[in-house]
Amino acid sequence: MFKRNSFQIVLILFLFISAISCTKEEGKGGVASITGVVKIQNIDYFLKNVGSAAIAKDFDVYIKYGDSENVSDKIETSDEGVFTFNYLTPGDYTVYVFSDDTTVYKAQYEITINKMLTISDKKETIDLGEIMVYKQLEVNDGVAQVCGNVREINYINGTKFPLDTIAAQDKDLYLMYGDTTFFELKTATHYDGSFCFTNLIPGKYKVYTLSEQLLSTEDIPVFMTFEITDSTKSIQLAPVYISNY
Repeated sequence: MFKRNSFQIVLILFLFISAISCTKEEGKGGVASITGVVKIQNIDYFLKNVGSAAIAKDFDVYIKYGDSENVSDKIETSDEGVFTFNYLTPGDYTVYVFSDDTTVYKAQYEITINKMLTISDKKETIDLGEIMVYKQLEVNDGVAQVCGNVREINYINGTKFPLDTIAAQDKDLYLMYGDTTFFELKTATHYDGSFCFTNLIPGKYKVYTLSEQLLSTEDIPVFMTFEITDSTKSIQLAPVYISNY
């Protein structure tokens, strides 16, 4: 009787241990997968969107298995921004990416954007869709340029009668972004009155220079306005005229 009961106990323990050993934890070793697409949305120092979101290629995507606190695996997105974690077993997973903060300009640390999910079927493929990350830009972190020309009208002996019009050399130009009341960038005209601002991000801008006033020691600003879009490469502004009394 004792031997029979001992055999049953051993058999039960063997079946129990076998069942545990056959239960796989989260991670590789299965045929399930997780996929998605990463896009980048640029934002300015107002934390507003700059242009349209773009595909994030060669972007790092991380995954954690189960309740692990450490990175379990990492891959890079394709040229189309696609990532896929293959050969996964059923269980809980966290997919995440790093992003610039969307609430604080020039925050000390990046934030994580997490996607928590559960694979229920051993052959399941879970599509996370689009994961949006954010990148803070300075005004001159773009690719567009704007150029123009400043002409100077000289007047006879401080009168309203023009003498001639020449290229305004070494004249300061100031660039304002959006609705700001301060200038972001400064440049000066060349010998022929030309100037350029380069590497600009999408948005609305004002460029101004100063012009003299008749019988006054105070100069006034002369503005040029323009807008850069996602597709803008270069803008040529119409010539602007200033006075010299």
